[in-house]
Amino acid sequence: MAKEEKKAPKLRFNGYTNDWEHVKPKKYLKISKVPGSNGLIAKKLTVKLWGKGVVEKDTTFNGSENTKYFTRKSGQLMYGKLDFLHAAFGIVPQNLNNYESTADSPAFDINDVGDRIFLINYFLRPEFYLKNGEKANGSRKAKRIHEETFLNMPMQAPIKSEQEKIAKTLNSLNNTIQLHERKCEELALIKKALLQKLFPKKDEIKPEVRYKNFSDAWEQRKLGEVVNLRGRIGFRGYKQTDLVDKGQGAISFSPADIDEFGNVLNCNNKYISWAKYDESPEIQIAQGDILFTKTASIGKIGYITKLREKATINPQIALITPLKNENGYFIFLSLRLDQFTKKVRNIIGGSSVPTLSQEKLKLLTFMYPDTSEQKEIGDFFKQLDSLIALHQRKLEKLKQLKKFLLQNMFI
Repeated sequence: MAKEEKKAPKLRFNGYTNDWEHVKPKKYLKISKVPGSNGLIAKKLTVKLWGKGVVEKDTTFNGSENTKYFTRKSGQLMYGKLDFLHAAFGIVPQNLNNYESTADSPAFDINDVGDRIFLINYFLRPEFYLKNGEKANGSRKAKRIHEETFLNMPMQAPIKSEQEKIAKTLNSLNNTIQLHERKCEELALIKKALLQKLFPKKDEIKPEVRYKNFSDAWEQRKLGEVVNLRGRIGFRGYKQTDLVDKGQGAISFSPADIDEFGNVLNCNNKYISWAKYDESPEIQIAQGDILFTKTASIGKIGYITKLREKATINPQIALITPLKNENGYFIFLSLRLDQFTKKVRNIIGGSSVPTLSQEKLKLLTFMYPDTSEQKEIGDFFKQLDSLIALHQRKLEKLKQLKKFLLQNMFI
């Protein structure tokens, strides 16, 4: 049986019941080809991938005098011919009015029948750019999607007033997302600056900024002196047959479970049987442990908080447990500093399959204060990281909301 064609989205504003119309982008768009200057003097713009917008182009290298450029106006819709399948769409912002691009990044004036925010969100949906782009492209991924091809792609759209209501909702949500993104970026910059101030610089024995009542020099310590470090023993590795469904075994953490902030994720994990978990009690994970990736993505480090299930490690991970009276979060921060990661890179060199042995890892050194100062620094950054994680979670929820709306307010 043929799949029933959708005539209207699942979510609609009150008062709108008519079916969406089968149209083509050319109903709303007209190609703009205002001649510009040449590549030597043109102020250039470009369209970023994945809906990241239209931005000023890096002009480290001047273009050719023989390349023809076209002037673009704020409010115009643009896309990248070579990156159509990578969602290279955007609206020219006010600050780039009269900037220029080549014919490989065409621009379109939007008429009074279409709403630009509605249209850009429509075109940025994979259901539009992937489905239509792959049909136009065939298997030749580098082939350009020309203007006439784009303008004649099928789409479904409502009347202008419904477009405007959808656009207003999405625009408000996008502004909120951008606000949270900026907040996350600002907090990350603050953290970076504080790490530089509260930890000694290379070849120094004291940090630039210190808590009150601390003045002693920091000491250089080997990692193996302050932690218990172990990994999965080779003959206790596991096979595909040892993997089980959630609820039938323990989590086996891998480098893929560690995010860029050092959070260890408790979702989409792999599980191994209880028999395999019980076979290696020395690598059963506890709260406050540190995961250190010793092969492939070497140096990727995670800190265990809010461990909700029993867990162990896969063979790519070294399990680090701080010794009694040592501050685990301080050690975690120290291992993520550039000074330490550079030492790791120097050991592995340019190996095609990089591997760091646990014995070599134990010998790596870093600067270490007394336990009281460790605690002050560790506790402070733990609070800051919790704040960053909170904003990241809010941001992810907003992005999920946007994804839901795009799936249900469009056809």
